[in-house]
Amino acid sequence: MDVTELTQHDFVADINRWVSGLPSLIDVGCGLGDLLTRIDCPIKIGIDAHRPYLERRRTDDPRIVPLTMDAREMPARFLPGGVAAILFLDVLEHFPYDEGVEILRQAEALARESVIVFTPRGWFPQHNFDYFNLGGETYQEHRSAWNVANFERLGFTDAIVYKAFHGPGNPSFLRAFPEPGAAPVDALLVRKVLQRGK
Repeated sequence: MDVTELTQHDFVADINRWVSGLPSLIDVGCGLGDLLTRIDCPIKIGIDAHRPYLERRRTDDPRIVPLTMDAREMPARFLPGGVAAILFLDVLEHFPYDEGVEILRQAEALARESVIVFTPRGWFPQHNFDYFNLGGETYQEHRSAWNVANFERLGFTDAIVYKAFHGPGNPSFLRAFPEPGAAPVDALLVRKVLQRGK
């Protein structure tokens, strides 16, 4: 696996580099849609299991189609190869590990070009916390931890590690690690290029 470590944290620019030229993308767990507005893709479908996030989304960008849907429902709602890329942005850690692996497998069957994941690197505890204060605590609980090796075993080929990404400026980090001087948690951005997209 090709691994790059960075101290700058502009992960959206790196996502855009990976989706450049692709016609469509599903953003799984899009929340209020802020980051989706910054993704350079003509057709963007934002799905989230917690409807209040979509109802209070911070954008009326006509290129974004919001859908209330659990990630596990994607195979019943989308056709294989019907979208170019699927993005999991701070989502995978909310599922137990084995379930996350199955969701990634399903995403690979639905996307034509690539599956992209952004997640904390390693364990980042989060319990009874909703970053948006919209009653989504159960959806935002962290249930698994992911490292480069996990994705390499699943056939992902590209990884960017953002050193010290989650730190004292993050309310969830302060709640999880209240002691002064707690070490920041890195973040991972990984990509799997699919065979049918080559």
